Amino acid sequence: MTWMDAFWLLSLVAELGVILGMWKRDWYRLYPRFLAYLIFDLTASVFLFGISTLPSLTHPGLYDYAWRGTQLGLIIGRVWLVAESYQRLTIFYRNWRFSDGVIYPLAGIAALLLHSEMVGELRWPDSELETIFSLIGAANAMMGFSLIGILASSQRRQLGQTVQYWHAKILCAYLLLTSACYYSAAYYSQVIGLPLMIVATFCYAVWLGCVIQPRRISGDDRILFPVTHRKEEN
Repeated sequence: MTWMDAFWLLSLVAELGVILGMWKRDWYRLYPRFLAYLIFDLTASVFLFGISTLPSLTHPGLYDYAWRGTQLGLIIGRVWLVAESYQRLTIFYRNWRFSDGVIYPLAGIAALLLHSEMVGELRWPDSELETIFSLIGAANAMMGFSLIGILASSQRRQLGQTVQYWHAKILCAYLLLTSACYYSAAYYSQVIGLPLMIVATFCYAVWLGCVIQPRRISGDDRILFPVTHRKEEN
């Protein structure tokens, strides 16, 4: 077993833990799209892991086709995750410093500038796989920049201890870190697996830690993390 396989398995275990924890802690009511995304990603990852470890039992091009289809579905899912995160933050706080009309265009411009710098000499279709990696990186970067704008527009004093705020921060870190991995893969495609699995393992482990924390749910559907010097209220 390679290091990539080891971290891949660890990420699957952590992801399964997040799914089970969300169900037990009622997170699925607050983030149904996130739960659906995790289930889809876990199912697809198990399928891809099986194909990669048993190549003799599958069609030579099956992994490539399955991976491309999976990535398309996951990109669409991440758009839904960002929208869901924004909606949940607005439940708790509505007075944003910047409007949607400012955040998303600026995020798009930033992602476009980053993409133009990173793609360099990549040209379709001569560098087909590398171009796909870079486009995934651009999509993740735009969504990550959007979350940076959303978080920067909120009041941390009011949101700092809420699950909504921490979920948005972890999602933002996940998107930006995986964006860097995909851009790196555009030039070093042979090493994409291990960095991606390390990032996934780390982020899912942090999400799992958040899910299993004791919390209280108030009437306005907000979920709070406990503060270390304050006991949990019944």
